[in-house]
Formats: sequence, structure tokens, C-alpha cells
Amino acid sequence: MSLLLLADVICMSSLTGGGSSRFPLQPLRPAAGLWVRYYFHGGTLNRDGKLLPVHMPPGAPISGETILNVLRAEGIDVENNYNAMIYDSELQGWVAMPPDLTFQQPAGKDCLPRVDVMLNAINTELPMAQLPADGYFTCGVVGLSNGVNLGTLWRSAFQLGAAQMFVVGSRYEPQSSDVTKSWRQVPLVHHEDWNAFAAAQPRGALWVAVEMGGEPLETFEHPERAVYILGSEDTGLPDSVARACHRHVALPSVRYASFNVAVAGSIVLYDRFAKQQRKGKGDTELVPSLSEDATASAASAALDLDTELDAEST
Repeated sequence: MSLLLLADVICMSSLTGGGSSRFPLQPLRPAAGLWVRYYFHGGTLNRDGKLLPVHMPPGAPISGETILNVLRAEGIDVENNYNAMIYDSELQGWVAMPPDLTFQQPAGKDCLPRVDVMLNAINTELPMAQLPADGYFTCGVVGLSNGVNLGTLWRSAFQLGAAQMFVVGSRYEPQSSDVTKSWRQVPLVHHEDWNAFAAAQPRGALWVAVEMGGEPLETFEHPERAVYILGSEDTGLPDSVARACHRHVALPSVRYASFNVAVAGSIVLYDRFAKQQRKGKGDTELVPSLSEDATASAASAALDLDTELDAEST
């Protein structure tokens, strides 16, 4: 495949406000020889697509390298973090865009070409320097509808060693359920939408969808560097987001498949912690449930009680 027809075009009447009167009015846009519209896998093109103008001489060839350079200038790492995909109308599917791909401009003087690009996270664990043996993880919710649940999840994330918490779309207010005041120890980041979330993710971390239909938690192997993504309490995690993730884990149950979001997240994070401890990878000093003095006192009291019971029986 070396040639694609740019069937999706932007007509000048819509760019300048000409043509039929429609509401809302179309904004005036800068003149450009090419437009690139991109979005991150898991979002939707019409809602999350971002337009970038590319100034090109008339008749200049449009290549895959041209599109990739536009994305690089936007700060998107198309070599290590994301695969740039374009829709092939003949194959009826998204395909990787090689640098030597060329595009055929559509006929007509009143139309400008537009290339739609989907950015798909690369499913590979990239090397990172100077990390602890047990890696790191972040955790958050897409479309949060109950702030009390996030307060509980935030507390669990703090107790189990999370590096960060996040919310996508919804804002969060401090809750009484966060009795440990976790915001002092674990930062919370708010992302306006899925595009903003995807663009801000750390290099080399794998996205883990926590939602029904995934691999059972008991057999799941947690990535060394993980971003755990949960859905809202009422609708769960959107299918498009689950498909965009590198891993998908689910919590088996006996009577009802859907867990409370704070409970589900807490169980997954504890499972990560427990499996790392069994493998000897956790290098964090544990907080005991009882101090050594309290444990010794409890053992001494139990011994005294046994002695008394033996004396009474004789």
C-alpha cells in the first residue's frame, strides 16, 4: 500500500462561514494546505479529535512522514509510545501509517484535504532507569459519579503504595471517607477528557482495565509499571476504553458480578501487593498490625491463661 485517497475533505464554505446559514456559526480558521485530526484510541473521533493546520505549498506531495512530523511537533512520541493509525477505506480498517506512504489529494479548488489519525498505545514495556524492584502504579476512575467511593479508593491506594491517583472527566472534592487524608501523600490528577489522560501517561507503563469480562484476578500477573483504570459506579468502564488498555482484569464473584468501584480497586491493589510480597519483590518496609511490644504482651497473656486453665483442671 503506497497510495491512499483523501476522501474526507474540509470544504472552504464551512471554514469561512459561507454557504447556508447554520447554527452554531462556524469559526474562521487559518488558511492551511492540510489538516490533521487526531485522537487517542479509547476516545471518539468526532468528540475528542483535535485539528492541526499544516501549511504546505500548493500541489506539494503529502506523505506519511509529513503527518508524523505534525504529530511530533505536537509532542506525541510516535516512535516509542504510540502507533499512528489511519483508516483504509478499501480494507475497511485502521492500519499503521508508514513514513513512505503517499496520499492523493482530492479534486476541487474549494476543498482542503484532512487526514484522520488514531493514536494507539504501543503494547510494550519500555526500559526505565532507577526504578525500585517492585516498579510503581497509579490508579483512577473514568467518569466518577460518587466522590465518597474515590475517597475510599484513595485511602487504599495510599496504604498499598500508589504513586498517584487520577480522575478522567469528573472533578473530585475532599471526602470524609478519606480518613487518612491521602491527598497529603498521594497526588490526585484531574484530566478533562480521555485525550488529556492518554497524552499524560508515563512512558513504559501498561494500562490495566478493571472491568467485567477480563482475565480472572487470581491468575492475573500485574505489570511492573501499571495504570489501573476503573469505570463509574453506574455504567462501568466504556468498551472503547477497555479495548484501548494493554491488560484487562476482572474480579470473580459468587452472586453478583459487579463490585463497588472502591471495593474493586482496593482488591486489585491488594492482590498486586500480596503477589509481589510472595515473589520477594516488595522492598517496602511493612507496617505491622501490632507493635512488637503489643505482640509480646498478647503472647504472655495467652501463656498465663493457659497456665491458669491447666491449674483449674487439676
